[in-house]
Amino acid sequence: MRFAKRSVLPVLGLWALTGAAAQAQEELDLDTIAVPETEEAAPAQAPAPAPRPASPRGGLEIEEIVVTAQKREESANDVPIAISTFTGDTLDALGITDTRDLGVVTPGFTAADSGYNTPVYTLRGIGFNDTTYTATSTVGVYVDEVSLPYSIMTKGANIDVERVEILKGPQGTLYGRNTTGGAINYIARKPTETTEYGVTASYGSFQTTDAEGYLSGPLADTLRGRIAVRDLRSQDGWQESMTRPGDTLGRQDKQSGRAALEWRPHDDWFMRFTLDGWRDRSESQAPQAIYIVPNNPIYNPNTPAGMALSQLLGLPGTPFVAPQVENAQTVPPDSDDVRMADWPDELDLRLNDSYWGAALRSDWNMNGNGTDATTLTLIGAYGEVKSDGSTFSQSGLPFIHVEQEIFAGIRTASGEARLTGAWGEDNHWLVGVNGAFDSGDELHHVLADSVSALFPDPVTGQGTIATRFNVGGVTRARALGVFVNGDARISDTLRLTLGGRFSDEHRESDTCNRESDDSQGLTPTTVETLFNIQAAARGNPSAPVDDQDCLQLDEQGNNEKYHGELDERNLSGRVSLDWIPLDRLLLYVSYARGFKSGGFPVTNATDQRQFFPVKQEKLLALELGGKLTLFPGLLHVDFAAFDYDYTDKQLLTRFMDPTFGPLPILRNAPRSTVRGAELDFQLTPIDGLFLSAAGSYIDTRIDEFVSTTISGEENHDFAGRPFNFAPLLQYTVLADYAFPLGDRYTLGLGADYSYTGKTNSTLEGDPHYAHRDFGLTNARVRLNAADGRWTLMLWGRNVFDEFSQVSIFQAGDTIARYAGQPRTVGLSLGYRGF
Repeated sequence: MRFAKRSVLPVLGLWALTGAAAQAQEELDLDTIAVPETEEAAPAQAPAPAPRPASPRGGLEIEEIVVTAQKREESANDVPIAISTFTGDTLDALGITDTRDLGVVTPGFTAADSGYNTPVYTLRGIGFNDTTYTATSTVGVYVDEVSLPYSIMTKGANIDVERVEILKGPQGTLYGRNTTGGAINYIARKPTETTEYGVTASYGSFQTTDAEGYLSGPLADTLRGRIAVRDLRSQDGWQESMTRPGDTLGRQDKQSGRAALEWRPHDDWFMRFTLDGWRDRSESQAPQAIYIVPNNPIYNPNTPAGMALSQLLGLPGTPFVAPQVENAQTVPPDSDDVRMADWPDELDLRLNDSYWGAALRSDWNMNGNGTDATTLTLIGAYGEVKSDGSTFSQSGLPFIHVEQEIFAGIRTASGEARLTGAWGEDNHWLVGVNGAFDSGDELHHVLADSVSALFPDPVTGQGTIATRFNVGGVTRARALGVFVNGDARISDTLRLTLGGRFSDEHRESDTCNRESDDSQGLTPTTVETLFNIQAAARGNPSAPVDDQDCLQLDEQGNNEKYHGELDERNLSGRVSLDWIPLDRLLLYVSYARGFKSGGFPVTNATDQRQFFPVKQEKLLALELGGKLTLFPGLLHVDFAAFDYDYTDKQLLTRFMDPTFGPLPILRNAPRSTVRGAELDFQLTPIDGLFLSAAGSYIDTRIDEFVSTTISGEENHDFAGRPFNFAPLLQYTVLADYAFPLGDRYTLGLGADYSYTGKTNSTLEGDPHYAHRDFGLTNARVRLNAADGRWTLMLWGRNVFDEFSQVSIFQAGDTIARYAGQPRTVGLSLGYRGF
């Protein structure tokens, strides 16, 4: 098992890709979407061998890790970029099985659940809390330089991983998908020169089995191969129904795999073909309903109707709220029971997600291995993710209130061509082009049977206006980029790095919300009649809305399908200067300009303004930092401080509909600021003992933004408020001790603790949406063979059964939260054949 963590400065990173093959993709039409009855950058040189235990004791130790953050192999200690690096063995030991788990080991990184089956990643306070399936993230995720641009694609990225590199800060030069938060680069293990194999199996709480195996080696004189598979499943659910004793939810059923072929006909040329994929048929997690807050505009004092009628309705109870909702049992907000929840028994809450991708890479060393060597790298990739009827509860109630089925798919084709080279002593250059072509479609089948905004019957609780809707959209995107990067030694101790990238992007969207065929109401056209009344009020009395027409109006009262186009160009770049005043001490300063692309939402909309795109956001980042190694193998320290000037930050906020109350809308905040600092160190004071600690302090602030609050207060000034989903303080500490048991075995003891501070799901800091701080403790005891062939480990995760909060959101008349998993324990056995 190996452990390493490095923190330096932001990277020259970004990744785009070219792929004209995408132009041949089938054209999508919104009207056809219906509810039916998912690196190494080295030149041609031998791949790295499979990881071995870090020390003869089988424990953790300080290592000098080779990274490819600048698309060439170099020590993490020499890279002027903010990087946290972990080996695959460490991720396995700490129970990191998903990108969403990386917050346990990376202060400043959080992963929230959008409530719509898509994770929301935030790094250094920079995130994008959109609910759209096809929304791009502020944090890019890559596997061997192949982009996974949509967060739903990342669920199976960490199989057979050699290491993961987490690059902090805007990545606007080398990594072609524009991101303002950072990038996560998974480096997969590669085919080996000799035959190697291994298997790991574990059994844990809730009758969970997790088995992973790999086989690698030569297939012919010039051909090598590697294959890895993983199966994770559980027989018992970890959530328990409050109203149906004995009914559980949360069973896992995930499979993933990766296969690679590497052909090396010549020492200066190799090609690698990779095929990977995953499927997830797990039960979807139910949120905990913690508050009942009627969402009918009559109860909202921020609407004209609410202000007028709230004084007139001196009636007992709450009219226009379904009786089953009014009397529903909720989870106490201060409860620490993460297992307590509820969900509709009549729905099969299960995911039906899948992904597959293929990539082909070629590296040709064009003129030998001298100091002026030039390498041509070509990369082409295609990926496809699909959700085919994934069903999940949003309300946390034991009956249908606001639940969803998702039918969606994304296809992305990409490619890159670049030349890299060197001149003189320790000077490097790079130039390249890349492009990507994406298409996506999504349809949310919304089951809103008892929502107060639809005026439910006071006896049956069923909506009288309508009960079911289809929220659908089709998107297309094209991104092209040209990038350059270079570094040069000014002196023996000074190095200057310059990089830039020009991007040209085009996006299109067609969106339409309709009443579903299975909807019920007073009449078949009740909801359409309401929209016709609104259309007349906007100057269009010709009753344009008929059954199955789009249920959104423009300013003139028309209801055509929305079509939008967005063209954007930007020039991102980075300049850094690093200085080595003393041996093993690196100091650096960098200034970077990064962008995140604009985009279109797919959301519950009544007004076409809710479909308007947000434009690209811009981040100017100044960073100072350094890293110090004292007595190699004894102490290593990384530190950094940063100041971000944020323009047009993309935010999910609210729009006040006069009939249905506050509804979601995307808007840009003109000015924002982020300031913070990071510190981490690793220490081995005695033989076999490894200690590490890392922390981040991130102060986010909106400087200029006026919009509507989640409760419907219009023209609210958010200036001075922190970002949502951005805790001020996070830290993690780890201790590991290994010692020999005779000549044949070693025994290891380890524990780690990670703390996440308070935050809020809303910009205004509504106390109903407050996130408590929490700390999670993991522990393990392992027995290793001295030769590293097998390991037996007893482990516990969240051993003190601490309550952890992932996200809180509004769903109809409930405010619901997602909680982290409870305590789990298990036993793992691993074997490696070298």
